[in-house]
Amino acid sequence: MNKKENKKNNKGFSLVELIVVIAIMAVLIGVLAPTILKNIEKARYSKDVQALDGIYTAVQSVMADEAASQSVTLKEYTLKTFKETSNKAAKIVNETLADEFFDALVSKAFGSIKEENVIIYISGSDILVEVPVATDYKDDYDDFSSGNKAAKEGSTSTGEGQD
Repeated sequence: MNKKENKKNNKGFSLVELIVVIAIMAVLIGVLAPTILKNIEKARYSKDVQALDGIYTAVQSVMADEAASQSVTLKEYTLKTFKETSNKAAKIVNETLADEFFDALVSKAFGSIKEENVIIYISGSDILVEVPVATDYKDDYDDFSSGNKAAKEGSTSTGEGQD
C-alpha cells in the first residue's frame, strides 16, 4: 500500500524540473531570435525588390507605347518626373503600381522610398531602374537595380574623348 500512496502524491512536476525547462526554452529563444529576425528582414527586402521590379515593367510598357515614348526626351528621371513626361506614362505607371505601393515597402534596407528615390535611366532601348539602399544597411544589402546597366552608362557618358 505504500507504493499506492506515493503514486497518489506524485501528481506533476517539481519546481526544479519546471525551472530547468524554462531555462532551456530561454536559451533556445536567445539563440534563434536573431536568426529569425534577420530572415524576416531578408524576406521583406526580397518582397520589396520584387515589387520594385513592377516599376521596371511599367517603364518598359511606357517605352513600348510609341506616343508615350516620344515624350521621353531625357536620359535620367526620377519616377515622379518620368510620370510627368506624359499623361500616358502617368496612366501606365499608376495602373501598374497600386495606390499604396510605396507605403507597402517596409524593408529597413530601402528606408522610406518615395517616387523621388527611384531613378530611371534610359538610353535608346536600354532601361535601368535603381533604388539606393539606406546608408546604414549598405554592408548588408546591395542597391536595387532592374534592367540593363548599359542604360546608366549611356545616360551618364558625356561623349568626351570620342572622335
